[in-house]
Amino acid sequence: DGEAGSRGSGRVARWKWGSDMLGRAGFLLGRSMRVLERLGYQALSTAGPAAGRKKHKIPMKKASKLMQELRMERMKAVPTHPPFRTGDAVQVTLLPYATAPSPVTHKGVVIAKVNRGPDSNFILKEVYLGEVIERRIQTFAPMVQDIKVLHKAFIHKRDKRVRRSKLYYLRDRDPLICSVP
Repeated sequence: DGEAGSRGSGRVARWKWGSDMLGRAGFLLGRSMRVLERLGYQALSTAGPAAGRKKHKIPMKKASKLMQELRMERMKAVPTHPPFRTGDAVQVTLLPYATAPSPVTHKGVVIAKVNRGPDSNFILKEVYLGEVIERRIQTFAPMVQDIKVLHKAFIHKRDKRVRRSKLYYLRDRDPLICSVP
């Protein structure tokens, strides 16, 4: 069962995982645990109902879980901003660079918003001296000092809510629609 075919037979080698291979893996695991204990690390507790079972056997899933925990920790430390949607006119106060002496204020319309935890961002469309500028701003970046909602549903003259999540069609329209006083 566990032997490979001869070289010229054209058969694919098949290996059977038996008790011998599992015993070898267990031996290596026990040996590595003893080395870690000698280095000063405490052994994992093997008591309890799920002692023999690991939560994530696949390393990628384990890494994803750790990254998720780190993101959630980072989310606890960030300031909360008022809720805003696409189509709202907002004023964003942020530092242009890390050692800037004073913050810069940008007023514009939110044309897109991406909610991804600490990596959330939005696109702000503003008109500055007749020139249209679109900026992608990270919502929870340390450079962002304040986000203030000036007008809700600014695109529809504060009459009704916007029914689209991305307002890319405003790129083709008159820039005066997005100019916030």
